[in-house]
Amino acid sequence: MAGATPAPGAAPAPGGDPNFVPWTADTLRPLFERVVPVIEKKDKATFKELAAEISPAAVALVEKKGGWDEAAKATVIESGSQVSAKWANR
Repeated sequence: MAGATPAPGAAPAPGGDPNFVPWTADTLRPLFERVVPVIEKKDKATFKELAAEISPAAVALVEKKGGWDEAAKATVIESGSQVSAKWANR
């Protein structure tokens, strides 16, 4: 990219393109905060479809207990942000 300027305060990758702006967990965390609930909702809907083949009581159980644990969601958001940043910078 001829003529491009690096982002203010961004450190270029060692020996790399001076215009490269590295991904960080902090820049990716908002994405994961939005995506994880969508995945949870889809996951729960899939389980409800399977439970409907069994009984109405199974559907009620999935509705009541089918959501993800808050600690698990926080872990996926945090670790997903970190791992994605690592791989995006390769």
